[in-house]
Amino acid sequence: MSLPINLFRGDSIPISTSTSKKGQTLVNYFISTGLIAKFSDGGTSNLLENKSLPELVASHIGYETNSPEQDLSFRSPFISFSESIQIAETFATSRIKIKQPTSCTIDQASHFIWELHIENINETSPGIYELSFFADYSNINELLIATEKEIRDDCKNTEVDMHRLGNRIANFLMQTTDLDQQSSTRAPQKAKIINAVKLLENSNFTEYYKPIAIAAISRANRDREWLIHPCTPMSQGFGVSGKFPMNKHLRVKKYYRETI
Repeated sequence: MSLPINLFRGDSIPISTSTSKKGQTLVNYFISTGLIAKFSDGGTSNLLENKSLPELVASHIGYETNSPEQDLSFRSPFISFSESIQIAETFATSRIKIKQPTSCTIDQASHFIWELHIENINETSPGIYELSFFADYSNINELLIATEKEIRDDCKNTEVDMHRLGNRIANFLMQTTDLDQQSSTRAPQKAKIINAVKLLENSNFTEYYKPIAIAAISRANRDREWLIHPCTPMSQGFGVSGKFPMNKHLRVKKYYRETI
């Protein structure tokens, strides 16, 4: 069976006191690396070994505090999305508490709503959809071009600082254009798109995992949760990548910043 998929993810640039990480932006935090699963050691974590995909999904969502599954969730190979943009927005603002979302230009944004839209994708088994794609920065470039034009149009009757802001957007665009040119020579990427509820409801679990799966189904229903599992083989020949790079299916739907 094939169908269209439309999902949302709330995210934010972490606040850091580290000098090396201050001033992070959309480009250098998200775009150059893509969306990244917490699992970041190239696919060799002992926590993930000898566990089936349904067991990993159940652990990611249904863990209890201070359990082995919580440890696994904190090293999860999955990236959470939701069918609901409202739930995604709540998640974005709850990760880093903000008093009030404030409209801003893209270079000032600290909080983002990502939209994943796939026109047609095949279901290979209950709740699992296979996606093959190439890294692609055209969506973010279109956003930056439109923002730059709007700012430069506003410059006609505003202060010179607006020109500087326009130049910063242009610098963003230069960086992403360079990334786009690099991506043209890269290998195809692979990811599993997982309907968490459907997968869990169609899986068999051991007695140990049954209560974890029941809790996971309840939470996934509440949050209308889907998971992205980046599974491009690592170039070194072992494990899989934890990165979901920018691509034609992924775009920034909304962005805003913390009220100062």
